Amino acid sequence: MILEWGPCQPKEHELPNNEYPKDSSKRSFHSSWYSRKLLDSTFEQRNWLTYSPKLNKVFCLYCIIYGNNSNDAWVKYGFNHWKNGHMALIKHETTSAHIMSSLKVKLKACCLPLLPSLVEEHNKQVSFNRELVKQLIEITIFLGQHNHSFRGHNENWKNNTTGNFKDMVVLLSKHSPILSVHIDQLKSKGKKENSFISWDRQNLLIESISEYILSTIRSQILSARYFSISTDSTFDISHKEQLSFVVRYLFNSNICERLIALSESSNTTGQSLFELFKSVMEKNGLDWNQHLIGQSYDGAANMRGPYSGLQAHIIKENPKALYVWCHAHRFNLIVLSAVGCCKEAVDLFGNMEKLYSFIVGSKKRSDIYRKNQSELYPKKQLKAIKRVGTTRWMSNSFALSTVLETLEAILDMLEQVKNVEGPVDFKTGSECNGLQSYFQSSRFILTAFIFKHIFEVMEPLSKILQSRDLDLLTAVNYLKKVEQKITMMRTDEKFNTIFEEAKQYSKEHFGDFNMNNLMSFRNRKRNVVRRSGELCIDQSIQDSKQYYKISVFFSSN
Repeated sequence: MILEWGPCQPKEHELPNNEYPKDSSKRSFHSSWYSRKLLDSTFEQRNWLTYSPKLNKVFCLYCIIYGNNSNDAWVKYGFNHWKNGHMALIKHETTSAHIMSSLKVKLKACCLPLLPSLVEEHNKQVSFNRELVKQLIEITIFLGQHNHSFRGHNENWKNNTTGNFKDMVVLLSKHSPILSVHIDQLKSKGKKENSFISWDRQNLLIESISEYILSTIRSQILSARYFSISTDSTFDISHKEQLSFVVRYLFNSNICERLIALSESSNTTGQSLFELFKSVMEKNGLDWNQHLIGQSYDGAANMRGPYSGLQAHIIKENPKALYVWCHAHRFNLIVLSAVGCCKEAVDLFGNMEKLYSFIVGSKKRSDIYRKNQSELYPKKQLKAIKRVGTTRWMSNSFALSTVLETLEAILDMLEQVKNVEGPVDFKTGSECNGLQSYFQSSRFILTAFIFKHIFEVMEPLSKILQSRDLDLLTAVNYLKKVEQKITMMRTDEKFNTIFEEAKQYSKEHFGDFNMNNLMSFRNRKRNVVRRSGELCIDQSIQDSKQYYKISVFFSSN
């Protein structure tokens, strides 16, 4: 305890009158004697020298504790001959008795606190590991938020790239001493050192974060009590059927939608999905029999089937779980069904998909397309050709807008490819001719402008139906408004407006609007035999604009 306290070495300002007491010769102790100057001009503290303000004397702390045959002046009575004080200090610290006492103190200091030092070392290691894991958790969360992969093909330290996780650890180690120390230990000791960044530790971090997030979601659901469920299945990259479970509930006056499970399901019958649903609910501690009040799926038979679908099995045990067919999904199906009955719409989106495959399938064509945009639209942002999808039909709005806004760049690209690759590859030349012919035709322009106006009405509805904070009343009201707008579009005045817009667009890009090819899509005229008692004869419409309005704009097939 005395050694832990250390020597008493007060300075002048700590004493009465801010000075050491003087003897009869007007001499006193000096605080500079607490240290000694070494040969290399550095100073070393004399930890053995202790001063008594009460006695105005100095003692040797080491000799008091461990001294044998020591001078009584430094042990019992104290030293206060300040005239020769400096030389007396040097003389005492070079005696054999003082040297032996000092060695015993140093030895005791090394051996005595062995257990405390082990505990302290353990606490330091725990603190180090906690800070290390904290930084690794932040890296894990960052990669998860940005949907990046964690590991690479070869994670050897000799490789330049070892995967996103390890590479980010190495990058941050330049600014984090803790990560830097851990990496150096791993490289020097190898498998002898516990690694916190190996593939199994990465999995543990992901699982721990996932369990923490899931526990937070569970506590919020239990606090909200009532909830609804939404499920959907899809193939992942490994071609396995994955069924997602999304829970919707109200927490702190906010509508929350949270993914609570992603389960593999090789059997997709209604009964199998129901058993999987029950296991997910049981695993998360959710009482679906009492607190499930809603369920929403797509229109597949195994989901919405009235007898053997998933919703039927749930309602059988919980009649309060109202089933709602996903409105956004139904909306997409309705639009897709309506478009499929019109030949011009099929040609429009079919040729847009063909154009996408033609451009994206070649890096050279994609580069020509970008360069043409830079030359023709120098102040606009470069656009990429979009794919025509059937799952989210309203995504075709973006694809159509891109084609209309960059049509000149597309046609110039087709012309350049035809001149370079066409003479060598007849298939490519034929594709260029076909795409050029269609995208310069009035059929394309007029059909594109019709769907452009339709998308302007339907696209906001599609986004609203997929929003998180939408209630049923708002959805119904907006559906009615969109229905009214679509009904108001089915007029001659609206068709004439769209026709004039398409005509003006064609005039700006290609010159006069060619009316003749509006009827080029007509099938061969069929002669209908007049039945007995019929007085009229079927007559085909000869006016191109009128025929297009009746067969396409007002199509009722």
